[in-house]
Amino acid sequence: MTEEIAESEWDILKKFAAANNTRNEEELYKLLRTYDLSKLPRPVGVALNAIELNPEKVSTNKEVLLGFVKSVEHVEMGWREKFRYSALRQLLGLDDNLDRE
Repeated sequence: MTEEIAESEWDILKKFAAANNTRNEEELYKLLRTYDLSKLPRPVGVALNAIELNPEKVSTNKEVLLGFVKSVEHVEMGWREKFRYSALRQLLGLDDNLDRE
């Protein structure tokens, strides 16, 4: 991984963290629409922690969240991220049987 890629991933992570820390949902969903996180595991974890897992929020942002879930399904995640990912999939009405191991 080049320094440029690492710096870019770090900058993206910081943007997601800032949106989470300020509870700026508009910015969070803008970031989810803007960035392809399929090859960026660190921002995926931050994004998953920033997404509010309740039926109303998920329903309101379903299109963006479906794209996010599909794009990161093969990204390595820790157990917390896997748990939140599974919960998000369930709220989206997707199969929660994740054969990710």
